[in-house]
Amino acid sequence: MMSVDVNTGAAFSAGVPRELFKAAGGPNLVNGYVVRNDGQQFLMPGRDSQAETWPITVVLNWWAELE
Repeated sequence: MMSVDVNTGAAFSAGVPRELFKAAGGPNLVNGYVVRNDGQQFLMPGRDSQAETWPITVVLNWWAELE
């Protein structure tokens, strides 16, 4: 992810790009990233090194538990 200072006055000019941080990429990166409305944070998908060991719990007939 890169950042660059810009001047939008009478004449447009752009500064030298600089790296903000390394972002994950690859075939599993679907939408890239989302910027928070105030522009202060990014939401980016990532990989958890332990994700393959997490159990999956399937709850059948969960609707009946609400009654």
